[in-house]
Amino acid sequence: MKSTKKFETKEQHLHRLQEGISFGDGQEYTAAEYQQMASIKAKQWKHENYPDHDLVKQHAVDGEDAARKLFSPENLERDYWDIVETHNREMTVEYGNDIDVTSFGSGFPLSERGRAICGRAIPEKMVKPEPKFGEPDFYKETWWNLNNIPRAPDSVLQYVKVGINGVNVPWMYFGSLFSTFCYHNEDNYLYSINYHHRGAPKQWYGVPGTKNDSDGLEKVFKSYLSMKMRDVPDLLHHITTMFSPRLLQNNNVKSYKLLQHAGEFVVTFPRSFHGGVCFGPN
Repeated sequence: MKSTKKFETKEQHLHRLQEGISFGDGQEYTAAEYQQMASIKAKQWKHENYPDHDLVKQHAVDGEDAARKLFSPENLERDYWDIVETHNREMTVEYGNDIDVTSFGSGFPLSERGRAICGRAIPEKMVKPEPKFGEPDFYKETWWNLNNIPRAPDSVLQYVKVGINGVNVPWMYFGSLFSTFCYHNEDNYLYSINYHHRGAPKQWYGVPGTKNDSDGLEKVFKSYLSMKMRDVPDLLHHITTMFSPRLLQNNNVKSYKLLQHAGEFVVTFPRSFHGGVCFGPN
């Protein structure tokens, strides 16, 4: 967080996320500057919409009316879809997506045993026993380190010898309240894995990777954005469109959700469409 390097964000107009429009360029920030901006935005939203919720106190929730006054993931989810679906207010957020870890770091330490594309191979380290949990080198060398996992035993990606961002080199993401990672599936129908380092939770939505379900999501896109897709037939690959799970379910497309907290991994399966939203700085 002390780095003086700056990354460029993308501007997302939440009230237009169902239109599939491209994201414009946002401001440039250091990691600390982005976190400060995102914290201010989240505090403003809480002050305007949930002024009675003291985040320090433990609130007794008695009934639905009391629950609706809480600055909670459930209420933030409802706020988000209210903006996206009803356009009752205009709101723009900035998302720090696809940040190059070779310049900004991945949040994981780099291997010294040749396990990461961007790491080192120190001969005296490579002949030592596997570090145990709790030892200083454990997080450098564990296969759960996202720098290392492409080269884990039995991973087909170990045969890719050059670094490819988002495939065998991880991306880093900086999120703020309501910044959105729109529906997509992975290139070549690969698995994906995401680790949440710190900050507010992220709400994920997923559609199973079966042919019936993934084709069903594509049909919904083509139905609701038919005019747009005539001009931009590969619109889904632009990763700029978000539809609510309710819309998908109304069209008989299975949709599931989970809330990811700091310290948790999320794994997506081949061909499965997924997307989500951040509920604060992370």
